[in-house]
Amino acid sequence: GTTAELWLPVAVDPAPAETAPQAGPQGCARALDILAVDDDCIVLMNTVAMLEDMGHRVREATSGPAALDLLRHHDFDLIVTDYAMPGMTGAELIAAARAIRPELRVALVSGYVDLPEGGLGDVPRLGKPFDDRDLAALLAASGV
Repeated sequence: GTTAELWLPVAVDPAPAETAPQAGPQGCARALDILAVDDDCIVLMNTVAMLEDMGHRVREATSGPAALDLLRHHDFDLIVTDYAMPGMTGAELIAAARAIRPELRVALVSGYVDLPEGGLGDVPRLGKPFDDRDLAALLAASGV
């Protein structure tokens, strides 16, 4: 038989620290209304969870047409969309979304290294896989 002892220091509750008012979620001025779009449910679920953990309000869609339907009925600050989706690519979704709301901020997430450049020059991009820091940087790059 082996005997193990674990010695832990006694914790003393420090006085509560003064906290300065914080900016909005992850450096944003305010919580954003974001539409997350991905045909892969696991990726979508993780993206939504990360965005919500940052303090944003998120709606989700699993296809371009479903995203456009939500866009017609809700006001979003940003769309974060996958590129490769059946039926409508992320680039096609961005073009259709901008036809509805030209001022809408968009960001593209993709596992593809080389994406076609047609009309996507100003769209911030994030490669898959990504973590919450990468996603926060994408939001900052999108200008919202």
